[in-house]
Amino acid sequence: MNKQININAKVIRYIQNAMHDNLDGGAFVSYDASEILILEPESLKGERKMVYHPVDKQISDLWKKQDIELSFLIKEIILNNNYLVISTGLKEVRLST
Repeated sequence: MNKQININAKVIRYIQNAMHDNLDGGAFVSYDASEILILEPESLKGERKMVYHPVDKQISDLWKKQDIELSFLIKEIILNNNYLVISTGLKEVRLST
């Protein structure tokens, strides 16, 4: 079973055109990114991660605001295996309370 983890994090910075992915046939996808600092859970506190946002998808403006604190659910396997974190795979993104 692939358990979900609740993450509380602070957005450190937002980067436009942070990454490009070349696809078959010559097409490509661009990604913006948010660098986050994990605040909770305690076992991940202090870790920094990049969360990538496909530029062709509408994302929450929350990801673009420096020093804002967010909460979201992420699959444990993504964090444990150091997979690329794409915002479209995160669930229940909201302001931290």
